[in-house]
Amino acid sequence: MAYQKLQQTRAIQVIPADGVVVPNPGGEVASGQNTSLLQDHLVDSNASFAGKVNVGATVYNINGANAATVTAVSENSLRLSADIFVGAAGKQYIVYNIDSIGPVLYTGSGGQINVYTAGNDFVSLKNVQPGVVLPLMVKTVEDTGTNATGIIALW
Repeated sequence: MAYQKLQQTRAIQVIPADGVVVPNPGGEVASGQNTSLLQDHLVDSNASFAGKVNVGATVYNINGANAATVTAVSENSLRLSADIFVGAAGKQYIVYNIDSIGPVLYTGSGGQINVYTAGNDFVSLKNVQPGVVLPLMVKTVEDTGTNATGIIALW
């Protein structure tokens, strides 16, 4: 049964990234700083990812404002769907396991937002006004074609 979300209890800044699931902030399982660079990986020699992080988790590079999906897990390293840690070590990250899909979105600046819905339908929302809560449950906010900024996922 479909329902409209009216009261949200959690929120997270959305980092648009093609194919990357918008994480629920309650799914945070790891955070820290990368300690070295390896293409398409998050490497943190101070972390212990095995047994905590799931394949399919979302990783936010906070300093670079980009995101990727975990494709493999080892003790101190996560293989990622994109190379989001480039240039130097010491970039802050947060890892979120994905346990549910379907926040609604608030848009700060307005503009165009390309999403995949919780039902996996692609929708291009054009001329979205700033300060609007969109009553559409989403899975991903795509970087390609999205020019709105200040997007917040509301859970």
